Amino acid sequence: MHKPRVMHLFLPIFMIVTSVDVLSKRLVYECFGNRSFDRIPIFLDLVGFDGFINFVENRGGAWGVFSEYHQYLLMFRVAVVFAMFCYMVFSEYSLVRTLSMSLVIAGAFGNILDCLIYGFVIDMIQITFGGYSFPVFNFADMAIFLGAVGLLMYIFLKRDEKPIQSERQYRNSHHSGD
Repeated sequence: MHKPRVMHLFLPIFMIVTSVDVLSKRLVYECFGNRSFDRIPIFLDLVGFDGFINFVENRGGAWGVFSEYHQYLLMFRVAVVFAMFCYMVFSEYSLVRTLSMSLVIAGAFGNILDCLIYGFVIDMIQITFGGYSFPVFNFADMAIFLGAVGLLMYIFLKRDEKPIQSERQYRNSHHSGD
């Protein structure tokens, strides 16, 4: 188990991602949650992209799927976060995997908090390009996406990576001839 190394990386990422996510959602909810408004532009025609604040109550998973199974979805999210955390803590240490899993766990935790506090996930960032509007998302979703990309990179590049030895393995390999 590599708890100290994992926790030194996990805790700061978890605190930063969760704080930014919770504070941004709270700000949007307080400012726009009970009001009807058109989306608010953040930037327009930035290399063809437009960005807006657009308050959306997401009662399902990604893109609102499974919204009719809200409670089951919440239990599933909690179970997945718990399983990922246990795997991260008790598996062989890898910097890339720990960083990526920390992002996914922190993002998922932020969305779980939304479900517990508001009864839905607050999405607020809307991007359009060439007339196409991408699904509205939040900072937690960005962390989950970046973490998932990192995990995919780790999986596909893992073949070339030598595992980092634990301190005990390192000592045993260098003191075995004494």
